[in-house]
Amino acid sequence: MTTPYGFGKFVRVRFPYREDPTQPGPDTKVGLVVGVDKSDPKNPIVKVAYTTTSGPAINREKDKPGNIFVDDKTARGMNQVEFMINTRRIAYVPSDKRFFPELGQPGSGIIANAPRQLRERINAEMDKAKALGIKLDETGPKVASANANDANAAQGKPKPVKVAREKHVVGRDGRPVLSLR
Repeated sequence: MTTPYGFGKFVRVRFPYREDPTQPGPDTKVGLVVGVDKSDPKNPIVKVAYTTTSGPAINREKDKPGNIFVDDKTARGMNQVEFMINTRRIAYVPSDKRFFPELGQPGSGIIANAPRQLRERINAEMDKAKALGIKLDETGPKVASANANDANAAQGKPKPVKVAREKHVVGRDGRPVLSLR
């Protein structure tokens, strides 16, 4: 199976929550594809970075390494409102309809492509966070299976994490836009 998703595409995804990392999240939101593992061509794994338009989250997090604030002018060029990309919060999810509900439909849930300068900045921020030794907040079925030897995972006891539920901004068609503000 091939996947229509590639680096720099903003897509509608059911980003998994930390409490249940192997399952799709209950809501469709916009994520940024930062990589695709095609080592198993029949089951590609899409690496998706978390995005948010929550004002408090942006104000609190935008200057931290690995985070990219996209101003209103740049966002408008992608038919969006200002938002933040968190390249430290990554989900590794299969390219299937459970996680990408619009897969196979026209457009496959791809809502925008990051411009070249933004793609370069994404790579730079990911490299910067890695160079600083910042641990990624990784989730998704691929990660959960890789961590199966972890004592908590083996006992089925995920670490309790509070997740802020953000209100999604929707467009005229009822679909979420890149911003959550």
